[in-house]
Amino acid sequence: FSDSTTSSLKASSKVGKGFSASMKGPEVPPDLSFTGAALPSNPSFDAKLSSNLNPLPAASTDLSLSLPLPSSNDSPAPSSNHDANTEGMDSSSKINLSYDEDQKVWIPQDKKDEMVLILVQRQKELQAHMRDWTDWAQQKVMQVTRRLAKEKEELHSLRKEKEEADRLQEERHNLEESTRKKLLEMESAISRANTQLEKAESSARRREAENEQLRIQMEAAKRHALVSATNILELSKKDENSHKRSQHWESERALLQEDLAAQRNKLSQVHQQLHHAKEQKDQIQARWRQEEAGKIEAIARVSLEKKERDQIETSLRSEENFLHLKAENDTQRYKSQIRALEQQISQLKVSLDSLRVGAPPKWGADNRTNALRLSEGRKNGSAQILANIAAVPQDFDFDDIQRDRECVMCLSEEMSVVFLPCAHQVVCAKCNDLHDKQGMKECPSCRTPIQRRVCARLAGC
Repeated sequence: FSDSTTSSLKASSKVGKGFSASMKGPEVPPDLSFTGAALPSNPSFDAKLSSNLNPLPAASTDLSLSLPLPSSNDSPAPSSNHDANTEGMDSSSKINLSYDEDQKVWIPQDKKDEMVLILVQRQKELQAHMRDWTDWAQQKVMQVTRRLAKEKEELHSLRKEKEEADRLQEERHNLEESTRKKLLEMESAISRANTQLEKAESSARRREAENEQLRIQMEAAKRHALVSATNILELSKKDENSHKRSQHWESERALLQEDLAAQRNKLSQVHQQLHHAKEQKDQIQARWRQEEAGKIEAIARVSLEKKERDQIETSLRSEENFLHLKAENDTQRYKSQIRALEQQISQLKVSLDSLRVGAPPKWGADNRTNALRLSEGRKNGSAQILANIAAVPQDFDFDDIQRDRECVMCLSEEMSVVFLPCAHQVVCAKCNDLHDKQGMKECPSCRTPIQRRVCARLAGC
């Protein structure tokens, strides 16, 4: 806003650079002296003067602040301050002014005096406008500062929520990695258990084959023992017959006894072999029982591991479903919070736009009382303002200011139409009619839907 104030002072200095004044009275300067630059006497001077003084640079749209144009009510009538002009007018001879006691106004003697009075009154009006605009700009700056502070807190909370979501996602990823590792370890353990089970089954089949062979041998030994028992019975019968015939067969008896002793030895050997076969059978059966017990234990261990794996998989699936459900709930909650924040932001924008549309402070009906009240504050700063006006360069160019007021569509006419509720002033009256006839309902600057079009011009245009 310092640029806007400087531009307004420069605009007023271009008109008043041909004279210098020292303020001694409360409102009207008693001493006016011209430095040599003659004022034009052309009747069209008033229109040029007002066109050079009134343009103000448009506010920057980067901060979304639109300066409302001052209305015609902001400029008090020149006759409202003449009651205070009666003090200190001791040098009226220098500017050839006469004071009318009945009407209580200064009467100019020629066009030059009339222009002096107009310029002095215009200077006071510009000073009043400058103070009003300065107060209004400070209010807007404070509003923007509060809004930025609030949005900064909201942005900080959103960043915290995003960091929390990222942390949950990372924890979920770590949990999936650990679960995958556990599954791989369980699969390797199951494969090792299957290998051991296959080895146990092959060993059991081998033991069964050995048992079958031993069973065959035992049956053969039983048959041989049965044959031996039959032979023993036959030999006993022969022995009895031989005993009966002992007298006749003594020599044969000795042979038969020897044969009997040999058969008895063979029988004892067969008994020993049978006992040894029984012992081997018992040992094989004991080993087979041990292997069966180991097989049953291995099967039980494998089934237990399968059961544990199923339980772990079930718990992991339930935990994963819980995490999915929790993530979806968190996502929905975050989305609802984001929508609520966006609604709050839109409401804040609407309230800010409604504040932008508000007019700057206006003058009441009692302009004379307000002018008398403001005259005390103007008296002290008038000398400094005139010094700043005199310091403006002689070759100052107002093309840049006019360029800021150009219509964005035709780039030739001055902007004169305000779009509501965004309060942007970017087109002229002709381009506004064309814009409306073509059915365009959005602001060319911010794309906000247009609810109302207000044709407004600067005061005095």
